[in-house]
Amino acid sequence: MRQNRVIIAIALATAGTAALPAVGGGAALAASGTAAAGSTAAASAPVTCRQAVGVARNRVPNARVVEVEREREDGRRVCVVELVRGNREYEVYVSRRTGEVVKFGWELRDWS
Repeated sequence: MRQNRVIIAIALATAGTAALPAVGGGAALAASGTAAAGSTAAASAPVTCRQAVGVARNRVPNARVVEVEREREDGRRVCVVELVRGNREYEVYVSRRTGEVVKFGWELRDWS
C-alpha cells in the first residue's frame, strides 16, 4: 500500500521538477520546496534566497553567483540573483512566494 502512495505522489508532481519521496509519509516534495501532495503548511512557506540561488543556477547552468539581494519588483517580494558565465552577466528575479522566475535578463560584461 505504501508503494502505491509514493507512486501516486510522484505522478502528481509538476512536470519538469524533481520529486523526492519523503521518508515517513510517502508524500513527495517538489524541488521548489512546496508540497506536491498533502501538507498546506509547506505550500505557504516563503522561498529563501538560498533556494532562489538553486532556481537561478538551474536557469543558468555553470554560472558563478556574484550577488544575492532581497528586494521588491512590481510589488512582489523577490530574490535577485546575479550570476556570471563567460562574458555575460545574468540577473534572475525569483519570487519569494512561489519560487518561480518572474524576470530574467542578461548583458555583456564591461571589461574596462
